[in-house]
Amino acid sequence: MKNIMTQDQAISQLRELCDQSGGVKAFADRVGVTISAVSHQLAGRRPIQGKVAQYMGLTVQRETVLTYKKVET
Repeated sequence: MKNIMTQDQAISQLRELCDQSGGVKAFADRVGVTISAVSHQLAGRRPIQGKVAQYMGLTVQRETVLTYKKVET
């Protein structure tokens, strides 16, 4: 599981890439997405996906966790 990273780690890496590119606009232009898409991903309102994830060399792994609570009768 050494290749797994959390969303927070991915966002930190994205922030670094934006800084290296000269800002969010420059990064968005380089990748071919909107500034809004990158901003939402940086804020954690959307998962890092699509062209941004591809540019970063990431694939998205989604997991669903189910929990159950016993109903008191």
